[in-house]
Amino acid sequence: MKAQFGIEFFLVLTVVMAFILLFYTSSVVESERTRVLESALLAKAAVYSLSDNADLVYLSGVGSRASLRVFIPQGVNCFYLDGENRIYCSLMSPEVYSVAESDAVRGPALRAPASFALCPGPLPQGKWLDLNASAVGNGVAFEC
Repeated sequence: MKAQFGIEFFLVLTVVMAFILLFYTSSVVESERTRVLESALLAKAAVYSLSDNADLVYLSGVGSRASLRVFIPQGVNCFYLDGENRIYCSLMSPEVYSVAESDAVRGPALRAPASFALCPGPLPQGKWLDLNASAVGNGVAFEC
């Protein structure tokens, strides 16, 4: 009688542990996907704000200046300029392709010419960044 109770206990315990392990692994994967989507959303907000600010300064004319404060999320390399004159950020998580087709978050095409100069070097992640935009003769320059 006691031996049968011990065997049943371990069988039930094995099934419970299997379910716990299954739920744990699926929750880890889903939380990483959620983190990627959150980073992409924050990067999109930063890229669109920067693009709008660049267009505003450029259309206001040479000598115009504007300040902008953007948040650079964790796991994202920001601000680059592609061949279509759009600012973009790159997502670095290996989980990015399970939730999106591309690892880049792109903003709208800029009105400023392609000689647009962005901040040099890697930007700090998970922090707020103050940017100053100024219209120059051939585009918009940013100071970080």
